[in-house]
Amino acid sequence: MSALSSLSNKILKSNIEAMPATSCFEDTDIKHIELGAGCGNFGKQFFPPCYLTDANKALLEQCQPCSLDCICEAQNIPCEKNRFSKVLICNPFGYGFYTAEQTKQLLDELVRVLESEGKIIVLGNQTNKYFKPSKLEKQIKSYESQTQDTELSVEVEDLNDKIEQLYPNYSFFQCDGKTPAKVTHQAIITLRKTSL
Repeated sequence: MSALSSLSNKILKSNIEAMPATSCFEDTDIKHIELGAGCGNFGKQFFPPCYLTDANKALLEQCQPCSLDCICEAQNIPCEKNRFSKVLICNPFGYGFYTAEQTKQLLDELVRVLESEGKIIVLGNQTNKYFKPSKLEKQIKSYESQTQDTELSVEVEDLNDKIEQLYPNYSFFQCDGKTPAKVTHQAIITLRKTSL
């Protein structure tokens, strides 16, 4: 790592650590957010402009370079209601759509921060227990049946033959930022708030 890259990461780390969580998303022109971004820059590359977040503070030192804008949990995003138009989640680990309780916690927060007609784009594979397409669809339907003010539609797409076409020259990794991850599916969840 170059001395300049190391200095840039140190400055970024001290800025993020000193920043109150509520001031992470001050630029209201940025309407996209990636949760659990890890060491990647997927959101900034394919859905710009985009804020990158992760709950793991250690990534501020692990990632070289570090592109994170904010350290926060996916279930507790420090911003006002209706702030974003798109939420991106790549290969979620430790949160997601594994249990009904996890799904409810995550979707309650995403519904809160998304504007009506907002989209949640989740990329993952069949082996990731937090994102199995069939389980995700089941959990979304169950969640929707328990809410009265939000309608959700899910579209799951097999990406095996399209990943390079949709996201050219991008390498997906597991949460360690080093082990390659194969992305096989994409789910686009569109929400419509029936009461604002």
